[in-house]
Amino acid sequence: MIKKIDRKAERERRHARVRNKISGTADRPRLCVFRSNNNLFVQVIDDVAGNTLVQASTLDKEVKTKHSNKEAAKELGTLIAKRAADKKIKTVVFDRGGYIYHGVIKELADAARNNGLKNASGKYIGFVDADDYIDVTMYEKMYKKAEDNKCDIVICNVNDVKGKEKKVSLSLEEGIINMDMIMKEK
Repeated sequence: MIKKIDRKAERERRHARVRNKISGTADRPRLCVFRSNNNLFVQVIDDVAGNTLVQASTLDKEVKTKHSNKEAAKELGTLIAKRAADKKIKTVVFDRGGYIYHGVIKELADAARNNGLKNASGKYIGFVDADDYIDVTMYEKMYKKAEDNKCDIVICNVNDVKGKEKKVSLSLEEGIINMDMIMKEK
C-alpha cells in the first residue's frame, strides 16, 4: 500500500532546511512568509533580538483583496515594503517558509522588491556573450546589461591572448564597479 505524503510536514522540513542557512539581524532582518488557504501573512523579523519589526497580512484594512492569491500577494508585498521603509529597513533576507518560489510567493517577493526592499541573500546575475578577447567594449556591454536588467553581477566567459579561458565578472554594489578576473586553464 502506498503511504500518503504529509504535505504540511514536508513544508516544515523544507522550512527548517532554509532556516538553518538564513537568519535575520538588526541590519538585515528576515522577511518571513506564511500562506494559509484563506490568507497570507508576512513578517520582518530580527532573529538575534527575537522581535518582529514589521508585519502585514491580508486581514489588514489596507489590503483590499482578502484572499490567498497573486493579487493579494502583490498588495501585501507593496504594503510590507512601505511599512519596512517607514522603519528604515532597506535590505532583508527572504524566507520563503518552505513554499516553492513560484506563483503567490514569487509575486509577493517581486512586489516587495519593486517597492524598495532589497534582497540581501541573493544577487541578480546576468550573462553576456562577448567576443574572443577582453577589451573595453566588453566591459561596456556588461555594464549596460547590468543597468538594463537591474543585475547586481554580470558574468562573461572570454579567452585571453594566450588562449586561457577567463571568467570576468562585473559587480555593481552601491555604485562602485569591482572587476574580478579568475584564471582557468582550458
